[in-house]
Amino acid sequence: SIIALIYHSLGHDQASIQSRTGALFFVSMNMMMSSFSVLGVFFQEKIVFEREQSHGMYSTSAFFVTKILTELPMNVVFPMLQVTLNTNLTC
Repeated sequence: SIIALIYHSLGHDQASIQSRTGALFFVSMNMMMSSFSVLGVFFQEKIVFEREQSHGMYSTSAFFVTKILTELPMNVVFPMLQVTLNTNLTC
């Protein structure tokens, strides 16, 4: 990631530690703010879910489990990859 490349050559003095803290704060805030984009999609999916559930297409538990399993790579694997890259490049 770009943040890791910017903070790649930090030392181990007080200023470098503060720079690492700032970089980790920036990365965590970026990940948190990007998760807010889900709110707009939620309301659209809610309308579709209610319509399809009222027609008896599937149960609530089937929808929930399927949604969790399909979104798992995007919500777990990619953030862990980003954290791993940033941690290894900034240390």
